[in-house]
Amino acid sequence: MNIEVNIGGAFSQKEFLLRYFLANKDITKEMQITVYDGVNTCPWNGGRINRNIQYTDDVINFYYRNNISIALTFTNNVISLDDPTGNHLLNKFHRPGNKIISINTELRDYIRDKFPLYQHTRSITGFGKINVPMQDVDVQMYKDLEPYYDYIVPRTEHTFDTRFSELNPIKYEIMVNDTCIYNCPYYTQHFQAIAEQNRLYKKPWEDDTSRNDKHRGVLD
Repeated sequence: MNIEVNIGGAFSQKEFLLRYFLANKDITKEMQITVYDGVNTCPWNGGRINRNIQYTDDVINFYYRNNISIALTFTNNVISLDDPTGNHLLNKFHRPGNKIISINTELRDYIRDKFPLYQHTRSITGFGKINVPMQDVDVQMYKDLEPYYDYIVPRTEHTFDTRFSELNPIKYEIMVNDTCIYNCPYYTQHFQAIAEQNRLYKKPWEDDTSRNDKHRGVLD
């Protein structure tokens, strides 16, 4: 039985992941592992707020030597295809086994045309209002996506629904760590706000740090 596992933090949590893989070398022989992340403050990144996470060749080569694939989380809903960082990353990671996680159809088609070695995953971040339990419209929504993606990450509320069995099982990757509340009415809005943050690359956490430093200086 071939087990596929996707693990976040390819570069942001590299110390923990490399230590784990080194201590459990046989795991890559038993499982097909993909690690994913949003790197180089690319405006295409989504799902999580951009931080100063940079890829390094040493880490990339470690993953490749250990038969671990890499996925890029290009899940922003608004994409400029001529973005230099995004295109650099597409070139850098373009090899068989690597994946693009996305929701923007224009980006998906662009990558299929220009970078055909990638596999494509439809991100959970692209789903808006859903029905719980699943209705015909939900089943059809997933079925409409199946021809266009190698994998689809469904809303976690649907994964144990009886009607989920109507879908093609080999197409679906189940998220086990969705931290949003059950059937959140603002699911899409959360990710749209993060996507806008990443396009504009505002850094409110640095502003807060700067203000705190100034206050400490005055008090000192």
